[in-house]
Amino acid sequence: MKKEELILVFEYLLSRGPCRNGIQLRSEPELGRIFNENRQKIRRVLDDFVERGFIFRKHGSGTFVRKAFPAAEAPEATAVARLIRISPEQIFLLTPRASKSPHPDRTEQSLRIGIPNDIRFLMWTDNVIFEAARSRIEFLGHVAVPYEQYNLGLENFKSPEQLAEEFRLNRCDGYLFESLWYENMQEALHLAFGKTEVPAIYFWPGSTPVNCQPLIQIDTDEAVRRAVDLFAGFGYRRIALINMEDSAHPALPERVIYQRQIAAHRFDYEEVVTLVGPIGSGLANSLDALFERHPPDAVYIADDHYLPVFQRWLEQRGIEPGRDLGIIALSNAQVENVVPAEWSRLEFDPAQVGLFAVDHLVRTINSPNALLCNFSHQATWKPGISTVEQKK
Repeated sequence: MKKEELILVFEYLLSRGPCRNGIQLRSEPELGRIFNENRQKIRRVLDDFVERGFIFRKHGSGTFVRKAFPAAEAPEATAVARLIRISPEQIFLLTPRASKSPHPDRTEQSLRIGIPNDIRFLMWTDNVIFEAARSRIEFLGHVAVPYEQYNLGLENFKSPEQLAEEFRLNRCDGYLFESLWYENMQEALHLAFGKTEVPAIYFWPGSTPVNCQPLIQIDTDEAVRRAVDLFAGFGYRRIALINMEDSAHPALPERVIYQRQIAAHRFDYEEVVTLVGPIGSGLANSLDALFERHPPDAVYIADDHYLPVFQRWLEQRGIEPGRDLGIIALSNAQVENVVPAEWSRLEFDPAQVGLFAVDHLVRTINSPNALLCNFSHQATWKPGISTVEQKK
């Protein structure tokens, strides 16, 4: 076979099981006998895959897989069969031989994972996701490569051309992206790497339309439905919703779900307080107006950024959670001193999103034909003193 044809065959073989990160290839003489080619040609072909980052050599130990070849870019099985009849299992050492030389260390087979560095400056959930992802990448023996999404401020997002330049300078084996910037990121990857398919996992710290995949999101919309149902089960009938809206977090989906559940329970009370941004500015005045206009007997706080302001408002008016007002709060684990420990809550764990995103991405990079799935992280119900059974 010509060298170019042999490269195509190896692309196919490295894109199928049992190929995975760390598995050892047979020696060059053995591969030469399998392919009926001389050792020098085999070495030149393997050199190509070393340069492209799919395999690596460890002196005295052998040649190992660093990452699988993308199945979507590999030749068809029929095209390979016209060149040679060989199965992927034949080129790997499924049971590694004993060696006097040390096994390759983690640094040589480590992957480079691109993660957004500047989301840590946004909201609490973003920070927890980022730190969990970074810690997980390092725990697995890989390298976290932060990239910057913004230009000199969180309002000025980088252009696809600027992002592409950054990706080219610090090329990674896969990326974690926030789903809100899907189109920008896809264009940047195309500009940086052309038609080469680069593995990427998208995530978002709240409910969002599935406009890209694989997507991992925190399902804050579903939490609204559960909060109304939980209140109804306790006997509350005048249930208000407090939520947030900004360019990245539209309030309408939560409002629609809230209205649908209120109608499903046939309640004649419907009040929504929507604030702009996570600061909580104007919350106290909005609550005063609400309690004067149409006082609720229960409130669901759909954003934990508002809880410090809400707690001060309760204290100043002498309102006791559970006795005077039913309260369910959205809360995020790993974020301390926000929700009183004794309050009822629907609790998310953003760290799990970061951990899961990394594991899913590494599996996608290392496993040929990995199944790409979308996932939604659901809240855990933790009852407390701020919700009590109402007298019928």
